[in-house]
Order: sequence, then C-alpha cells, then structure tokens
Amino acid sequence: MLLLMTLPAINATNYKLVTDLKELEAGARYVIAAKDVNYAISKTQNTNNRAAQAIVKDGVTISLTDNVAVFTLGGSTDAWTFYDEVEKGYLYAPSTKSSGQNYLKTSGVEKTYSGKNTCMISVDGDY
Repeated sequence: MLLLMTLPAINATNYKLVTDLKELEAGARYVIAAKDVNYAISKTQNTNNRAAQAIVKDGVTISLTDNVAVFTLGGSTDAWTFYDEVEKGYLYAPSTKSSGQNYLKTSGVEKTYSGKNTCMISVDGDY
C-alpha cells in the first residue's frame, strides 16, 4: 500500500508519495493507493469494502481520476485515522484478522469500533 499526500501548490488532483513519516500531518489530505498496480481506494462504498479506482502514476506522483477517495488524516502517531468527507465517516475494519475477512467500511462515529479505525503508518523506502 502507498500513502500519497496532496500537492496543494500544483492542484488538488496531483499527489506525491509519502517517503518519510515526518510528512504525515493531521488535517492534511491523502490518497491510499496500491504499490504494484495503478489503483487507489475509490469513493464507492460497497457492502463490505471500498472499490478500487484506476489512477495514473508518474514516478512518485499520481494524478487522480474522478472516483478516487481522498481522506483527511486525523489522530496521531501509531493511532492515525482516515476521514472520508464524501461518506462522512472514518475508515475502519469491522472484522478481525483471524476471521479471514478483508472488510473496509466507513462509520460516522470516530471511536465506535475500539481500535479498528486507527492504524500505524510506516515507510519502508521501497517503492
């Protein structure tokens, strides 16, 4: 997974790869994209997950297409949240890892899911 941040000096449709944790800023807007294919999380909320949307990659930047979800980063180190302004809610994983389900949903309440809506973000330098 890649996390990409907005480049406001260019425009709101171009995002660059986050390569250092110091680049994370609560309140800033980010896109979550796949590392090895040209897809990002979509605005479309399916029954149990978020759809994928095609993107255009150019090195460490991407250009968004119409249906790519943009999230506002909240929380703090080791307990980040992603708020979706379109769905008016926070991303969360309603299932447990041991259940084998790969669900990703949106909830309007930030703390409803007891740790299932926060995440740790790391940078491995391999992109």
